[in-house]
Amino acid sequence: MVTVRTTAPPPPFRRVLQDGTRVLFRAILPSDEPILRKGLRQLSYASRYGRFHSGRSRLSSAELRYLTNVDYRDHMAWLAFDVTGRAPEGLAVGRYVRLEDEPKLAEVAITVCDGRQGCGLGTLLFDALARVALRNGIDAFRAYVLAGNDAALRLARRFGAVASSGGDQRLRLDAKLRRALLGAAESAAPGRSWPAAFPAGALPTLKQM
Repeated sequence: MVTVRTTAPPPPFRRVLQDGTRVLFRAILPSDEPILRKGLRQLSYASRYGRFHSGRSRLSSAELRYLTNVDYRDHMAWLAFDVTGRAPEGLAVGRYVRLEDEPKLAEVAITVCDGRQGCGLGTLLFDALARVALRNGIDAFRAYVLAGNDAALRLARRFGAVASSGGDQRLRLDAKLRRALLGAAESAAPGRSWPAAFPAGALPTLKQM
């Protein structure tokens, strides 16, 4: 089994969406494999195809280990939870992976559950990923999306991405990460911070899902 040398994960943060939904964002943990497995099963075919460019509905054990064992530096992922009610509900995941041959560039991917698309979660996740990336020497993001993925294209334009052909009916989107743009999440995905209602050690885990 490969051991990933990690740095400390970034601290969680909280936002309230326009509809009143309280959302907690926290860094992914190795114990989150079941959350990813469950989330993928619950995605519609269209959402799975938009994310993976195929209709796959399950991930292998090796893939799940890779996606949850991150070092928070070269490979970073945030999870978003609806914590409005008694039982936290997984809403979205966003991640970046630094490219080995271009260390200032990382590939980024964001997935939002079907019922919460268009609420600003993608913008908030992109912003949060970009802040971590900049602190770790990454100054650009790249994403490959289907040409018909309007939501991804709108998000990319919001952060100044440039589109080019990625082959196979895909577009390659490249965005320079500039700190001046990172306030965009606050206006493009209106919401507000809310007081720290979770004491240390009380962040959502699988047992609470």
